[in-house]
Amino acid sequence: MLAVTERFRCSDDFEANSTCAALCNKCYAHQERPRENSRKPSEKIPLYISSYYEGPGGGWDGSGCVPAIEMAFDDINARSDILPQYELLPIWNDTKCEAGSGSRALFDQLFREPSKIMILGGACSPTAEAIASTAHYWNLITVSYGAESPGLSNRKFYPYFYRSASPATVYNYARIRLMREYGWNRVATIHENREYFKLTMDHMHSLLKEANITLLTSESFFTNPKNQIENIKTSTEYVSRLKLKLTQPENLKYDFNPYGSTGYDGAWIIALMLHEAALVLEERNATKRLEDFTYNDPEMRDLFFKLLADIQFEGVSGPVSFINGDRIGIIQLEQLQKLTHQIVGYHDIRKDELRWVSSLTWQDNEVPLDYTPEIIITYKRVQSGIPSYIFFIMCAMAISGGILALSFLSFNVKFRQQK
Repeated sequence: MLAVTERFRCSDDFEANSTCAALCNKCYAHQERPRENSRKPSEKIPLYISSYYEGPGGGWDGSGCVPAIEMAFDDINARSDILPQYELLPIWNDTKCEAGSGSRALFDQLFREPSKIMILGGACSPTAEAIASTAHYWNLITVSYGAESPGLSNRKFYPYFYRSASPATVYNYARIRLMREYGWNRVATIHENREYFKLTMDHMHSLLKEANITLLTSESFFTNPKNQIENIKTSTEYVSRLKLKLTQPENLKYDFNPYGSTGYDGAWIIALMLHEAALVLEERNATKRLEDFTYNDPEMRDLFFKLLADIQFEGVSGPVSFINGDRIGIIQLEQLQKLTHQIVGYHDIRKDELRWVSSLTWQDNEVPLDYTPEIIITYKRVQSGIPSYIFFIMCAMAISGGILALSFLSFNVKFRQQK
């Protein structure tokens, strides 16, 4: 893989201005050239994938996903039962995890030969939003492998968007299920004061209302938390192969990235969909083939879009399927135990099933309450005394003594004159 950066200027017969990159392929004003794929030409028909990664120096470094995705395309192209007549070739651009850089990279690929049949990336939400909101005007479908923003679920703004990573809102279903498991009926929420997290919490609050769970308070903060939670399940074989690939000289600059597994699955999503599309076109006896796709072809775009909705397979990051373009699968539940994240269970969103693989640990071995206990002190007046049978005996004796005293008094009064 070769990274080249060059500067271009408009041809002499074209006036340079700020919109020249979006108007013709003669001008690229300080655009970064895509990282050309290093594979040797083959006899197969090439299908080019417009691919994007987030390199260091921007909002997030996702460059470690590149080796995983390259490994996926190598696996796909080596298969004789998946797209046997075609070879998938990614053409890369670095978006720096910035919306502006993502838009610039998209136009750089749109107006540069060869034509691309699909888009893979970007992995961070700002980039994915910028690319997906524009690419559909060229009849291109976007498959992201890391963007989790709930806003990307809006089909009005992102009509042809899919993602192999689950949106942040799907974790809310697991949270609600966990609350029901322990009988928690009251909850408070806290989130970072950014739109990404605000949308997730808004969805959470609506689910709390539907589940009749009381929301005590919702707080937000501005500082960035330091703890990073890894939510991606990967297979042992995949991890071993990827770590071996990262030791190759051309990949030494990359670090292992947990989103590499969804990047790997993202490449397979595209391959399986294109394989089905090729079969459909063959069954229709259509003169049009995959390599005939152009940016002015809504018919093939709609075919791709329909087939993507039916994609289901077991990926290295778990089961892969979609609802309205969002990945729906199994959520892994973890608990911090002795300063280590331990897997304690899994939540199947489709079946709303909670499966435990180990026990949760609680302080003093007691499940925490969803409220602060109130200590109520009740005062009750209690009279204590001798047993009742003794009381009655003493009363009888007192009466007998009184009668005897009165008898003696009467006797003395009657016989007082006698001596």
